[in-house]
Amino acid sequence: MVRWDAAPTLTSAEIDDLMLLARTTDLNGYEPYDVWAPLTVYPAAAVYTRHVDDLIYPAPMARVPTISNGHLYTVRVAGTSGTTEPTWPIAVGGEVVNGSVTWRESGRYLWTPTFALNRAAAEGWRWKAGKVVDQYAVGLGTGKTFARDQQYKMCMEQAAAFGGPGGGFGSVRLAGRGSGRLH
Repeated sequence: MVRWDAAPTLTSAEIDDLMLLARTTDLNGYEPYDVWAPLTVYPAAAVYTRHVDDLIYPAPMARVPTISNGHLYTVRVAGTSGTTEPTWPIAVGGEVVNGSVTWRESGRYLWTPTFALNRAAAEGWRWKAGKVVDQYAVGLGTGKTFARDQQYKMCMEQAAAFGGPGGGFGSVRLAGRGSGRLH
């Protein structure tokens, strides 16, 4: 069996990314949203593919304040955020300009942090398996080594144990550490 902390390991940033990916809808139906970030380009509408029917839908870019105030904000005018976080309006439909972005208060946001940890663990094992490709053999002490294909197989078995064949996030990676960032 391959230990989670045996080489190749995931970086702290990759673990943070897994936690972002593990965020899920809470029991009240609220979706997790990313927090506001300085000097970031925010489009008026994000384009995403719905998993149910694979069609592309435009949706307003939504963010929450870095310190939650219980409200959700959507981009009304696209642009780049300022260097400091705005004072977010809490009045229904209230707007604030930050940098060149106009944000609109879009209702209450009461997401209770909820995470699909088994899915995150399964994805972590898949990422670890992907790192095995760069290795030929892994030493586990005196006279004990695993060939690359053995370690890959063991990592994928762990992934299946946590998430089942399709229980992870597919091949999703976050920006700076793989491919496209989730929003």
